[in-house]
Amino acid sequence: MLSWDGKIVVGYLGTEPSLYKVPVDKFIVNYADRIEDFKKMEQKIREQEATGATSQKAGGLQMRLSIGEFGKRTIEPNAANNAPYCMVNVELSGLQNITKLHLNIASECASPTKQMVFNVSPSKSTLSTEIPFYVGSKTPPTSNKVTIAVHDYFTHLTAISTIELPLKVLFEESQVDRNAKYKVTIDTSVGVLALNKLFEASDETHASIDEIFTHSFQTSAWNMCVIPGKDEELPSSILVQSIDCKLSLYDGEQCTFALFPLRALHPGPIGYCLTTQILFAANNGFLAAIKFSLLSQGQKKMNYDWSFNLGDTAMQMEITEGSKPTTIVLCRRHVSAFNASGTVVWQIRLEAVGMSMCLYRSLLINNTQFNRLIIATADDTLLIFQDNKLVWNCNSQMSPVALLVCSYNSIPCSSIPSQFYSVAVLFRAVLFRSSSIPCSSIP
Repeated sequence: MLSWDGKIVVGYLGTEPSLYKVPVDKFIVNYADRIEDFKKMEQKIREQEATGATSQKAGGLQMRLSIGEFGKRTIEPNAANNAPYCMVNVELSGLQNITKLHLNIASECASPTKQMVFNVSPSKSTLSTEIPFYVGSKTPPTSNKVTIAVHDYFTHLTAISTIELPLKVLFEESQVDRNAKYKVTIDTSVGVLALNKLFEASDETHASIDEIFTHSFQTSAWNMCVIPGKDEELPSSILVQSIDCKLSLYDGEQCTFALFPLRALHPGPIGYCLTTQILFAANNGFLAAIKFSLLSQGQKKMNYDWSFNLGDTAMQMEITEGSKPTTIVLCRRHVSAFNASGTVVWQIRLEAVGMSMCLYRSLLINNTQFNRLIIATADDTLLIFQDNKLVWNCNSQMSPVALLVCSYNSIPCSSIPSQFYSVAVLFRAVLFRSSSIPCSSIP
């Protein structure tokens, strides 16, 4: 409790009824008395400085860092000759009453030593030294900052300063080797180099995104699916499901309808099958099939073609087109596949919680008889299935939340020199590329 007279009262209250009978301990802080104590302490420090005691004025020891020369020489035992390095000049001043200085270095870049000791003679008031920095042979640094601190144990004076090394040191290999894992050629005359300049295309062309139309929602949107047109020339529509299970169809700039056809409290995955023109929704643990024509008519009461109790929370839904359309639903503990009439075709029981699912087509085997899918689970595992048959699995080293298979701009896998697929995995909203997967391993 804070009072108007500058006092803070700290008390202790229990949660049990019997504790309320115990007197409350109080500790009162009087700010007026504390201010007087601090004033006396400051006066005592000033008197010690005036009489020449061991204390010294703040800022007596000063350090200045500057970038020195670049060069190439052997600066580590395991490095080849002519390894590139950058000198950092350290200039110290205000060394009165200092006999020994300890210098510590904190940097991700390599240096011959991390600590240096200097014996200072009484006649010297300044001291300078040079420290080489270079990229180590183990892992490349992620920061170009170098922090140097000097301290005297007798006078307890400390000086700390930070400097940034040029990018040339970061992106040069420490060993002169053609097979260096990290090397970027950079003009060191440029003071600040934007990262997009390093990876910019040679033709310097940029893609731009133009806004065609926008729609605002009264409630937060949960997910969406694309409703393709019956004719290829007709544009596709977008069906958006809000957090209150409201379905809104947007055809260009117009909103065709907005209604609540689903008897659910929490939204789930939705999907549309162009072959059967049926909308699938997996809300509240149920998978329901609704004719899309009923939605366009705006009927308040919807009759499902069929529904199925999944017995679990649906995480994702994928729909395959063709003569035998299949609806595949990923739940937390199982994966179920349904045909057009709502019959279960196959099921997969998962040992860990399912996180994401991705359907893909094989570039080596042109066979649409089977559904090929990749499932990511919470135990950092990728499971590759051919329908309900497990083909192989691997460890993703992270928990994927989204999967996407890349085919290298529709180039057949057999014509790729390295003969590798790549699986793009989204780990916690960051896009990475997983380790290369041999084509012969993917069915």
